Amino acid sequence: MREAVFSSLAGCFAGGRFLDLFAGSGAYGLEAWSRGAACGDFVENHGRVASLLTENIRDVARSLDLEASMCRVWRSDVLRWEPEHPGLYSLVFADPPYAEGERLVPEIFRRVGRWAACAETTRLVLELPGAIEPAIPEGWRVVRSLGKGIGDPSVRILLRVPHCQSAAHG
Repeated sequence: MREAVFSSLAGCFAGGRFLDLFAGSGAYGLEAWSRGAACGDFVENHGRVASLLTENIRDVARSLDLEASMCRVWRSDVLRWEPEHPGLYSLVFADPPYAEGERLVPEIFRRVGRWAACAETTRLVLELPGAIEPAIPEGWRVVRSLGKGIGDPSVRILLRVPHCQSAAHG
């Protein structure tokens, strides 16, 4: 699934900044970094997992001759965390815990939409159980849907039209 996601993104993040919400092992963000993203932030609430993620960042940095300090791990609940520099993320990954995915989706859209209000463009990669069909709020457009069925994970790649750009044209 991740290979299909990154094939669909095809360099959208080269030189950009990513944000990996509910980061876990950091697989999405680390893949973006290894494919040319300049830097990024990972948000993970669980201390032990955040420590493992920090080790994963160091390992990837070492193997690809990158500077580990270009990525930062924030040990925080995604619903309480606020970025230091909102609007800078060209790519946001959100892979919430499956048991809470449906409940968290509206808040993910609200928060990412606010952070991306004046970004040139922001893509949101949202992974959920295939049985969940999220309501897509105004200002977001599904670029691609990936997944095979109800029992499998599904991924939606969405594009955010900046609020400040919409207002200028409205």
